Amino acid sequence: MNHSPNRSTDRLIEAAWNVHDSIDWALDSLAMGDEIDTDESIELCRIADASTPLGAALREFTRYSDGRPIRSSVPIVYGVTFIVVWPADPEWSRIEHAAREGAVFDGDWRLVLEGRLPVDPGVPDRGGYRVWVDDKPCAVRVEELPPAPRLSAVR
Repeated sequence: MNHSPNRSTDRLIEAAWNVHDSIDWALDSLAMGDEIDTDESIELCRIADASTPLGAALREFTRYSDGRPIRSSVPIVYGVTFIVVWPADPEWSRIEHAAREGAVFDGDWRLVLEGRLPVDPGVPDRGGYRVWVDDKPCAVRVEELPPAPRLSAVR
């Protein structure tokens, strides 16, 4: 467990993880999109190549200087995992999120993700989930949502 040496490095680590995860998300989205036709493969490869050493450098630290974890991952169901980069400064993060329009709070818990469980076509809805985080203690809470009611036609 390598701790970051100070608060300034904490902020840099948080920003770099957010950049790393954004690069990976964007590349995955571009790779899966059939409707995207691009000739910029050299540029995309360059971006992808930058992500690997950045990730390797970031894995040198697992905890912020105050001992909190930098990232956590929580499995929701098989194949669905929630990964959070904790803020370097949880107090500032709370103020920042509270100022955003549409931010939903339940006390100290902030709603960060809501979705339905994956199902194959023709299979009834299995329900959904809400993911809440509390940045100060680095806690994640997953709430199960019931399946949508099955509707039937009345004639």
